[in-house]
Amino acid sequence: MVTATEQSGWVRAAAITALLAGGCAQLEHTRAADDDAATASDAELDGGRDGDGGAWPEDDGGVEPGSDLDGAVAEDAAQPDAGSAQDAGPSPTCPSYRFRHLQASMQRSDSVAQRRASIDAAFDAGAHTISWTEIQNIEAVRRIDGRRGWATFWPSGRAEVLARNAVPISWRTDTFELQRGRTWQASSGMAGVSPSRWVTRVWLRHRASGRIQSRLAHHSVSGVDGAGKPPIEWRRMVHAQNIAKFREVMRIGSVPVIGSADFNTTRLRSLLGSSFLYDVPSSGGSHGRRLIDWIVRRPHPELRRTGVRFMTLGTSDHRGVRAAYAYTPPCGG
Repeated sequence: MVTATEQSGWVRAAAITALLAGGCAQLEHTRAADDDAATASDAELDGGRDGDGGAWPEDDGGVEPGSDLDGAVAEDAAQPDAGSAQDAGPSPTCPSYRFRHLQASMQRSDSVAQRRASIDAAFDAGAHTISWTEIQNIEAVRRIDGRRGWATFWPSGRAEVLARNAVPISWRTDTFELQRGRTWQASSGMAGVSPSRWVTRVWLRHRASGRIQSRLAHHSVSGVDGAGKPPIEWRRMVHAQNIAKFREVMRIGSVPVIGSADFNTTRLRSLLGSSFLYDVPSSGGSHGRRLIDWIVRRPHPELRRTGVRFMTLGTSDHRGVRAAYAYTPPCGG
């Protein structure tokens, strides 16, 4: 139940957001943009511990990677490599391809060994693309960047610890190749509370079909649900900016696009809107019993979800969300 005080806080946050939006448009940042001079630095990342708060319940009995659990939708029994053409139905000349996307949130307070194990678990989870969240340690950056058979888009242009690089995107090089990537600032940070927030997007050429698909990664500010965390009005204002920027970037262009993030809210459907599809299990949580890690998709005739499940990612305090898709581009396209 939403209290009068909480409702009032949301109204004030919305009003502040509206004033900000009317005042000036946020700048878009490309890989060649100046580095984070006015946003986050290593010191900001260290000083902006932005956890979700509260106890972390047991992980439903320690489910092993790949296991169905909670409200998972079973994937197709046969999941061939994304480069293998499959019969799309009525016309045998129209190939269909299968691939998986993983939302992977790490825990930066883990030890080096634990972070490495969690990152390896994400790479071994059977996905073809991965949107990462909370990559804020040099060990994590190096572990991701050095993975064989994968490439990663680092928004700053190189593998380093910066706020904009906390949400990189990786893909299997035998399945996709990078066409271009871009990053947008979603909100500024506050010292001691939260680093600046960013939205990353890549356009990837699917090698087998020659067609372009797209992926997004993001991490919204926390402490906005329920009673929230101080400074609550600032957090809710910034969270609204984060959601608005993610929505804006998801709507760019017309190619098939899948975005995922730790949105730090269980209310994403009501906040982001009904124009998107939400590829998450029907029950269960990604952070304890709360579902705050979401895979979001813009409806597209070439893309169909075939399954979704949670994945255990080592000692990370989040479970991964992995969705499987059938991709059927136009015949002769």
